[in-house]
Amino acid sequence: MDCKWKGCGEKDVEDMSNHIKIHIRDQKDNVCLWEGCSRYSEANASRGGFYTHCKSHTGDRNYKCTICNIDFSSVNVYYRHKRKHTVLEKKEETSIAKISLLGHLLDFHKQRTVDLLEDLAFKKANLKFINGEIIEVIKKYIKGKNLYSDAKFWNEYL
Repeated sequence: MDCKWKGCGEKDVEDMSNHIKIHIRDQKDNVCLWEGCSRYSEANASRGGFYTHCKSHTGDRNYKCTICNIDFSSVNVYYRHKRKHTVLEKKEETSIAKISLLGHLLDFHKQRTVDLLEDLAFKKANLKFINGEIIEVIKKYIKGKNLYSDAKFWNEYL
């Protein structure tokens, strides 16, 4: 790996981690001077943060996510990434629970619909029977065979 630190230009550096420490060891203002870095010549507030940032240029990736196999050079970035998986897992668990509940509600309402349709069919059949009886009573009433004004009918009924 070639060193891209401003003014260095060493080629095929075998241990870039130790090599970059030479560049940052004497720095007082914690400024990254790695050519092409998005934070080039920006001061870093903390020495630890500066060191961690510079490690990202070494190619060392000591922290690997066991879920998605992405490698990280910083333990902090690794843990931040890992929390995303935990958040996703919790969201997935919540979604699965909601889907399960909706499935149970759907089954309940399907059965309730079947029960109501059966009840409706039964009532329709009985209504036809009752309507048929009412029509017969009306026909007899019109023909003068008023069953309900007959005392014999009421004596049997009561």
